[in-house]
Amino acid sequence: MRAMKLNIIGVILCLIFSYLDRVLADEQIADYIRKCCISGLRNARTTSVCDKMDSTIVNISNLWLGLCSSTFGVCCSKELDRQNCELGRLAALEGASCNKGFNLTSTSYTNCCRACQVGLAVKASQQKCTDPLFSFLLNIDSYRLCCSDDGFSNSELESESGLEGKNKLVLYTDHDEREEEIVESRETVDGTIVLSGDDDICGKIPNLCEQVCINTYDAYRCSCHPGYKLNDNNVTCYADKNNICPSGYVLDGNQGKCVDIDECQEQLHDCKTSQYCHNTIGGYHCLNIKAKNCPAGYLYNVKSDECEDDDECIQSPCEKGYKCSNYPGGYDCNLISSETCGTGFLLKNGSCIDIDECAQSTTNSCRNDLHQECKNTVGNYHCNCLPGYSLDVTQNKCVDINECSINNHNCLPTQRCDNTIGSYICTRWTSCGTGYTLNAGTGNCDDINECETGDHNCGEKQICRNRNGGYICACPAGHQVIRLSDSVNSCEDINECAEDSPVCSSNANCYNTIGSYYCECKPGFQRKSLNSNANSMDQENWYAHGQCFDVDECQSIPGLCQQKCVNFWGGYRCTCNQGYELSHDNRTCNDIDECEVHKDYKLCMGFCINTPGSYQCSCPRGYTLASDKTSCRDIDECDTTSNNHVCTGRNDICTNIRGSFKCTTINCPSGYMNDADQKNRCRQSSNFCEGEECYTKPSAFTYNFITFVSKLMIPPDGRTIFTLRGPIWYDDIDFELKIIRVQAAPNIVKATDSYFDTLKSNNQVNVILKKKLEGPQDVELALSMTVFTNGMPRGKSVAKLFLFVSQYTF
Repeated sequence: MRAMKLNIIGVILCLIFSYLDRVLADEQIADYIRKCCISGLRNARTTSVCDKMDSTIVNISNLWLGLCSSTFGVCCSKELDRQNCELGRLAALEGASCNKGFNLTSTSYTNCCRACQVGLAVKASQQKCTDPLFSFLLNIDSYRLCCSDDGFSNSELESESGLEGKNKLVLYTDHDEREEEIVESRETVDGTIVLSGDDDICGKIPNLCEQVCINTYDAYRCSCHPGYKLNDNNVTCYADKNNICPSGYVLDGNQGKCVDIDECQEQLHDCKTSQYCHNTIGGYHCLNIKAKNCPAGYLYNVKSDECEDDDECIQSPCEKGYKCSNYPGGYDCNLISSETCGTGFLLKNGSCIDIDECAQSTTNSCRNDLHQECKNTVGNYHCNCLPGYSLDVTQNKCVDINECSINNHNCLPTQRCDNTIGSYICTRWTSCGTGYTLNAGTGNCDDINECETGDHNCGEKQICRNRNGGYICACPAGHQVIRLSDSVNSCEDINECAEDSPVCSSNANCYNTIGSYYCECKPGFQRKSLNSNANSMDQENWYAHGQCFDVDECQSIPGLCQQKCVNFWGGYRCTCNQGYELSHDNRTCNDIDECEVHKDYKLCMGFCINTPGSYQCSCPRGYTLASDKTSCRDIDECDTTSNNHVCTGRNDICTNIRGSFKCTTINCPSGYMNDADQKNRCRQSSNFCEGEECYTKPSAFTYNFITFVSKLMIPPDGRTIFTLRGPIWYDDIDFELKIIRVQAAPNIVKATDSYFDTLKSNNQVNVILKKKLEGPQDVELALSMTVFTNGMPRGKSVAKLFLFVSQYTF
């Protein structure tokens, strides 16, 4: 563009000079041009703009104004381009970005910066700056200055690169022999400069790319973060606003890139409770759990087809002095403190016992002066009225009962009932009355025991108890008085087990007896041993009302469970070690075959081998097990640093593939010889040719090796696997792709022409793989390139492509 601009200006100046020669031949044209150019140079150095001429030359005659303005602009612009170019070159040498420079409106800054970066890259790779591979860069000053410490002259360029042959064919290829890079990078092959040697170009030269710089085997390429796309310049990136992040990713504002969403941790999955969520990059999997494989602490619900929490606290699993707290999947036994016993209870010897608030006046609010007495209950107490008093609900206080007025006294008919505060007295009339006999000696009325004489009407189950002047019919202990339908009182057994307040502890069953009850320990509990010195009453009380304590079956019964025994309050449970499940007998454990249970979601990249209580992963031949013990890492048999040299022939090329390798011997066709500088290239044995043979016979054969894993996923628009570029100075370039050979096992679908396509763009062609290839399979392709000038062929080359598809998908 700059050269075109200078040519146009030159034509204009020539016309002006011709006109001036005819009109003002006596004027000093050269002097005016020199002064206007110097003014333009000075203006560029002082103001950095060229839109306004220096005031010292404005006042010239109109005849010279146009000539001076053009000269001023040309010299000023050229000086600005030189300054910006130096700044761009300096930025590249300092490792700065070419897109963050001093003057981005000028293309000279960016172009010189990038040319210098390329020169630095070539220099870092220890290549010759004048190598014919870089012929299109040799005339750029920034490239030469940055590639060589002292630069080099144009004569050196011509002599070292051999550019005198205008029709010489220069072939550029961009491919990678490593399968790992092919899988990741062949999708967007760009115009990266080809370098040889495995060097860290991206590490040595900062800011070669705006976002991501990726070293390739013999070059580098630029890439972008997720959510961005590469511009046409193959260096800078722009945001893809239509789809910033793919599904399963979120844009991290701090890092400026898309990061994976952990749907399992963020609870963004729809897995059932009978499944567990396994996060993957960009998504997740819901792995089914069989009914018998519910996690510990869960029980399988047949109706809901889900694993539900097992409330272990219902079984009182904690020992004495500990309180059970259930949570999903388990429970905790926490030490009971006085606060946890609750109001009305006291922690003693590891158990919560009832506080007798009535034992001390300071622990209850009952008042004797108000005729109240304290009645203790479990966890509380009540204030009852004293005998002879009743509660007046309207006044909420105890008032005296007039036993005489309500006939609630035991005065004899011969006695008068006189009420007193809280009681009554019986005053005898003149005669002793029924139930008494006059004692002649004392003059007093003596009570007659009718209970002894049998003169009473107590029922069969009642007990006669003598009173002064009479008797009462009472009931035995454990019985209560009831009035029958014939208005006769009778005694009925009290069912203590049916009372609201339990008489037995929660770990014992209550059984009612006539007049009493007894407590029998539940299964899993037993009473403490009775003291040998206990009397008969203590023995009876121990049997009927003794406390029950948990039996530790795991300690008392050896071999109760095959693997693990868990004792809980009132019972036990057998559990298994990790990798085992409890059998139907709830005692023995069966090994879980993880390889079979999780066969839908492969636990191993290679082979899964079940082991007792676990599993192991192994890899096919040609792989080694990675440090994560699940994935397989390919063994690079072609590694030159290894002592195991698998390809020993002089012209052998070793190509590593996943799980194996290939040794290919480069046998050059007749008339060709192996290129000493490039092992995978055959060049003509002689540089002399005659007639059409000079243009139709290939100047060279290159051998290129590309590897794939079996059934590599192919995008809908195909995957670019190879790029061939030719020179740009020919009128036309023709490319032709042929399948030479396909070798595959009988059960493998062989590649055909429908698997491949070519996409031509200017002077290059991309070989595109349209369908996924199944391995193991070897495919040999021939990609020929013919260049034309004026419709006539001017040169030809052939690139042989060897596609090696491995047996495995990893």
